[in-house]
Amino acid sequence: MTLPFEARLELLTAQFPYLEVAKVGLFTNNIVPDDDTVIGDLVPGAWSGYVTPALGPMQPATIVDGRAVTTPVSLPLFTNGSGAPVIFYGYYLMKADGTKLAGVVYLGAQTLLPTRTTAVVVTITDTEEP
Repeated sequence: MTLPFEARLELLTAQFPYLEVAKVGLFTNNIVPDDDTVIGDLVPGAWSGYVTPALGPMQPATIVDGRAVTTPVSLPLFTNGSGAPVIFYGYYLMKADGTKLAGVVYLGAQTLLPTRTTAVVVTITDTEEP
C-alpha cells in the first residue's frame, strides 16, 4: 500500500503524545542493534550527571525525501558530571516507564568529556532507517 504524503504526516503526528513523554537514553555497550534488540540488551549510561530526559514537544511533521519526519523542539542533553571521559555507542528511545524499546540508533564510539554536555539529534521518521 502506498500512503500519500498527507496520510504520512497525519500518522506521524498522531504519535506525538507517545513520543513527547518517551525517554531518551545513551547506551554504553558496543552493540549493533537489529530487529531483535530489546531494552535489556542495552547498557545505559551510569556516570554522574546522567539522566534520561523525556523527548518533549515535537516539531510539526514535514516530508523530507519522501518520508514524514519530525524532531524534538529541544534536543535531549546529556551531561558528564564525572571526572573522566565516558564512551557511549548510541541512543535509544524508550516508553516513558522504561519498559519497552521504541527505537535505537548506533553511532559508533562517542566520547563525552568530563564536565561537558552533548546534545543528541533525534530524528523520527515514518520508515525504518537503514
